[in-house]
Amino acid sequence: MVHSTPYRAAFRKQPEQVMIDLKTLKNGQYLVEGALSQAWFYTLCGELGVAPKGAGNVRVTLDVTQPVMHITGEVKTTFERECVRTLEKFDDSQTTPIDEHLTWQKDRADEETFFYDEATFDVGEFIRQQIVLGFDLHPVKDRSHRGGVVVSDGFDPVTQADKENPFAVLKQLKKS
Repeated sequence: MVHSTPYRAAFRKQPEQVMIDLKTLKNGQYLVEGALSQAWFYTLCGELGVAPKGAGNVRVTLDVTQPVMHITGEVKTTFERECVRTLEKFDDSQTTPIDEHLTWQKDRADEETFFYDEATFDVGEFIRQQIVLGFDLHPVKDRSHRGGVVVSDGFDPVTQADKENPFAVLKQLKKS
């Protein structure tokens, strides 16, 4: 019995330049990794309305079992942003995880597998979409405070018994 080695390929150049012909794609694993070119990244900055500064790095794996491609990996970006709280400029580094399934046959598409209606898979366009979808619209320089503000309302601390009692709020209001 002859065991064949699964097909593997690596693209270690600017990821936005990788184009893959889906019809002739062999089953196997394809690695796409590298730094995004400065010109491509700065064009993206213009689309996002941020200063043309920063950089991006991509590492994604395309696992192909015709006619489905499972794309996993991440895109790391750093943009110069302005904090919505302090208005200070800062370097906003983000990691956008990727876990997508694509197919180029309509009958194979479902809730988890998107139909891709092109003959060529444009890695640069896919990466652009992932960055745009993960882009934080409200950047905060100090993320340790993100998620809420503690405000003292003058009420007594609520006990566990009060938490279980649906009328505990009325009791607190009566006290004030």
